[in-house]
Amino acid sequence: MNPLEILSLAQYSFSGLSLATVYRAVKELVEEKWLITVEVPGLSLYYEINRHKHHHHFYCYACSKVFEVDGCVSVEGLTPKDFLLESHEILLSGKCSGCMPR
Repeated sequence: MNPLEILSLAQYSFSGLSLATVYRAVKELVEEKWLITVEVPGLSLYYEINRHKHHHHFYCYACSKVFEVDGCVSVEGLTPKDFLLESHEILLSGKCSGCMPR
């Protein structure tokens, strides 16, 4: 979720909540490693609960939501010779099932 989505959901329970308060809370939760950041190039950061499980993401162009993708493809063999691969992130993009024409 991005901070605006968090604010929208939280305002049901906390009507006076401000975006600045959401940003402060998110920053603190990231520092405590309870949340992790998800980067989508060209957009503001998204945040999700840190489940300590390697996974990737799917970004929907139509609704701007980010979804978790289970599993991982092998990236072995993509690393240049004499380089050490320590991590990777794959971002898939397109339209989610909710945004597909029916």
